[in-house]
Amino acid sequence: MEILKGLPVANAINEKLIEEQKNLKGAIAHLAIIRVGEKPDDCSYERGAKKKMEKLGFRCSSFVFDADIDNETFQKEFDAINNNDDIDGILLLRPLPKHLDEKSIENRIHPRKDLDGISPLNLAKVFAGDDTGYRKASDNVIDEKKCNGDSVSYKDQRLNRRMQKSGSACCSGRFCKDDKIRTCCKGCYCH
Repeated sequence: MEILKGLPVANAINEKLIEEQKNLKGAIAHLAIIRVGEKPDDCSYERGAKKKMEKLGFRCSSFVFDADIDNETFQKEFDAINNNDDIDGILLLRPLPKHLDEKSIENRIHPRKDLDGISPLNLAKVFAGDDTGYRKASDNVIDEKKCNGDSVSYKDQRLNRRMQKSGSACCSGRFCKDDKIRTCCKGCYCH
């Protein structure tokens, strides 16, 4: 089995983003991280995201709410963040506590600010094969191969198309010599 390394790809993408950010004139991209409660895994993910944004030269703001915030208040706070023209992207740490209406948030998040692809429009684009406005996970695999100095074969391109058609937005899609796509973000076999 061929094991591909993601770190060189991530580093190359980071370098490219840092260079692009330096050349931009005007406003710096602004990420909003929304967290409800103090779950250790959410706090750790938030710290990592903020550190990465700082490294890339982007602005990042955290919006932290008590775990017992009522649904109406949370929805209003979310709308204020979502409608803030200064914020370019939203990362909502999920799952939300059971008493909050997560479906309502999914329906309200602005598709252009939706970093996780949770809006119905972005999900529909994945399944329709429309790649405008989001990056397909299957493209990451091709980038990984190129960055590792491997050639991208017809078989790789065929697997890429198969991943896209299957609607596997979450798939990290590792290529194996036996022509199978393995390991999705949950660590299971998704194909």
